[in-house]
Amino acid sequence: MQHIAQILLFLVISLRQVYAPLRDTIEKEHRTMAINRKLEVVPALLLGTILSACSFNAKLITREDPAYVPIKADPVFATAGVQSTIQDRQMLPLVKQELEAEGFNLVDFDHAKWVVIVGRDDRTVVTGTTAHGLVVASGLLGGALGVGSIHTKNETETYGDIVLSLLSQESEKQGDPLEVWQGQITTDPDQILERPKTVIRALIDQYGKNFEDDIKLPKHQEDKYQ
Repeated sequence: MQHIAQILLFLVISLRQVYAPLRDTIEKEHRTMAINRKLEVVPALLLGTILSACSFNAKLITREDPAYVPIKADPVFATAGVQSTIQDRQMLPLVKQELEAEGFNLVDFDHAKWVVIVGRDDRTVVTGTTAHGLVVASGLLGGALGVGSIHTKNETETYGDIVLSLLSQESEKQGDPLEVWQGQITTDPDQILERPKTVIRALIDQYGKNFEDDIKLPKHQEDKYQ
């Protein structure tokens, strides 16, 4: 029996000697894998941060009447419309400057083929509702829990819109306006205020076309309008 016990003790010691290096190797590999996973995440996070700092999102929608094909060379008259708001009239000279910078043929109403009406608006949209309640013990309910009061709060987002509506000059003259193209770009109102050229040009780029997509616009420094 003593001989068997010595053999078993020898086997246990041998196994420990073999297992210890193996355990260290496994633990080291696990630590290395964990570090590698963290390192893989860091570039993605950095890239996302860089991209978000260099661009901003906008929703762009344009619609064209297939019976008409307005092009940049066509003479066009830009206006804020009869029932314009202060925001519309503030946006009009900015749009006119970008149309001219992009090579559009701006003329007066009488010599125009098209009339582009400029619109500018901010709107607030309810995106969700949160509720907060105070839970109390009620003796009338046999000690059961009840809600003492509930307060709800709407979660909102504010969006800024620039809208260009292109009408036939002839139809406008006759008092029966015919819209042949419309473009709308929606983004953070601060971006329209701080980078109007970038936002307006993205909309003008789709002039006379059908387009609908979420786009990213660069956050570069703009020259000030004169």
